[in-house]
Amino acid sequence: MELRQLRHFLAIATHGSLGRAAEEVAISEPGLSKSLAKLETRLGVRLFERETRGVSLTVYGRALLPRAEAIVGEVSTIEREIEEVRGGRRGTVRIGMRPSFGAVFLPHALAEILKIRPDVRTVLREGSITAMLDELKRGDLDFMIVTELEEIDDSLMQEYLRDSPVKVMVRSDNPLVGNTAPTPVDLAALQWTMPLPTDPIRRTFYNILSRYGVESVQLLMETNSPLVMKNLVREIGCAVFFPVHMYDQAQDKDLAFLEVPSLWWNRRLNVVRRRFTDLTPSAELLLRELRDIRLYSEKQPMTSDAGTGSGA
Repeated sequence: MELRQLRHFLAIATHGSLGRAAEEVAISEPGLSKSLAKLETRLGVRLFERETRGVSLTVYGRALLPRAEAIVGEVSTIEREIEEVRGGRRGTVRIGMRPSFGAVFLPHALAEILKIRPDVRTVLREGSITAMLDELKRGDLDFMIVTELEEIDDSLMQEYLRDSPVKVMVRSDNPLVGNTAPTPVDLAALQWTMPLPTDPIRRTFYNILSRYGVESVQLLMETNSPLVMKNLVREIGCAVFFPVHMYDQAQDKDLAFLEVPSLWWNRRLNVVRRRFTDLTPSAELLLRELRDIRLYSEKQPMTSDAGTGSGA
């Protein structure tokens, strides 16, 4: 079998559609069908069931999937590592992150790396956890940084990177600022902005409020954009759970955190990478800087662990 055929197989498995898969791998749909047919003939089994709205993996396709992901991922890493060590070629690091982490830590880490490795290039991808995990397994990402995952594929591994405290943010003129013991009624009276329902972190925030005695909230908006969250607090006066490291003392003086330890979440961020593949030298360098970087906000005391969750 050919590597190209495995890449075509993975694209079809990811999209569940020959049409969308053909667009991804830049081949005509008949050409993709021909490639799949050759792979199925080589293996002597059908890998997909043809359905009205697309295709789905057969039992043989499901058995091939993790192997194909491992092979394609390893080859992709080898190709990039060879390119990196070849004279005069710069290394490229591909990372998957959520905006709440990448927007702050990544620029700081890159600024340090470029002082010693000005040839390093970085590609940042932001998206859903499921989509980024698929990209990681295919070798399209070197590693991901997400909130600790409860379950993970056997071909992947996760390791602790750093803590990322999350607190309730309100406008600085909110009467609850400075109140170390607001009542559940006080919090329930606020309008709240929460992550999208599909984001597993949202459940964590509701659990924190529930433990504090808040059974329901006035939901103003749902968004996964940290910038939108911050501006909603500023313009409307709602409340959000917000990463402490994204608070800028110079620019956010009109915003404040509620210093209520039982409402804090000392979120754990992990690195997720392929278990049997070494990182390229450039990826190792960037990961080391991401571990070592320390922001001003991290020097502030954080003494409570209000909950745990999965997601990013």
